[in-house]
Amino acid sequence: MSGVILLAGAPFSGCSLLAQMLGSHPQCAAAPELKLGLADTVDGLLTLADLSQVPLLDGLLRFIAEHHGGGQHRAGIRRAMDWLEAGREASTAALLAELTEAVAPRLLVIPDGEAALRPDELLRWQRLAPGLRVVQCLRHPLTHGAVWAPWLHGQLYVPPDYRDHRVSPEAALVEPQIPWLRCNRNLQRWVSEAQRTQFRMDDLETDPLTALRALCVALGLDDGDAALAAMQAIRGSPFAGWGPPEAPGGLEMDALAPVIDQALAIAAPPSLQAEAPWQAEQEGGSRTLDAAVVALARQYGYT
Repeated sequence: MSGVILLAGAPFSGCSLLAQMLGSHPQCAAAPELKLGLADTVDGLLTLADLSQVPLLDGLLRFIAEHHGGGQHRAGIRRAMDWLEAGREASTAALLAELTEAVAPRLLVIPDGEAALRPDELLRWQRLAPGLRVVQCLRHPLTHGAVWAPWLHGQLYVPPDYRDHRVSPEAALVEPQIPWLRCNRNLQRWVSEAQRTQFRMDDLETDPLTALRALCVALGLDDGDAALAAMQAIRGSPFAGWGPPEAPGGLEMDALAPVIDQALAIAAPPSLQAEAPWQAEQEGGSRTLDAAVVALARQYGYT
């Protein structure tokens, strides 16, 4: 068994966390975010990284350092960067094939918390990895917004497509429902049902064994007790926490920082009829969830 499993969803939907759990399964190997869906060539990826305002290569450098550079430390990260530079002319498909070979015969499990925002990335991932399986990570939209909105408010820059320009054109409001809806619609439209498995992170929190066993069955993996125990020992993954100072990231912040502790209060269980608490803290007052969000969430079994 070999190949690639991509975990995708709206930002802060648990892709990074679940990737480290699934990647701890004996038949799998965890990776951080590799960002290979951004470009067709290694040169293109390195060029984007040079232009980006945020670090794009931390996860890729950590993975290469772990498997080709002698470990995740200063020298290993330096060797990983040299390794990438030496292969600038290669395609990202060839790079992914080499990274997959490094963990074969295990399946390479890769999270990407932003690929679902852009159909071209979802399509590129499918070209990069023939036979790709995609796990669509989901959170109840009320819970998702309650966790993500406070973190967004603390950022110096919030992308315009995370804001609701209809409500307040002069000072558009942060609105996590917009990427939640866009990402999940994109996954349904651009990834076939045959290669896509839906996974609700809410189920992982309420009944982890049942949720993980169902995921293993859906992916054709061993669902025995030993495998499930390994998945729950997430700290066994070499990428489950922060990396070295030279490449500290590679995971979404909902996996690296205690963002749950700063979540806005919502009643349990979350309801699709409840008011969005992040809107109450912004000018214009609170409203219930958007009708399109509610309709799609009901397709996923949320109430």
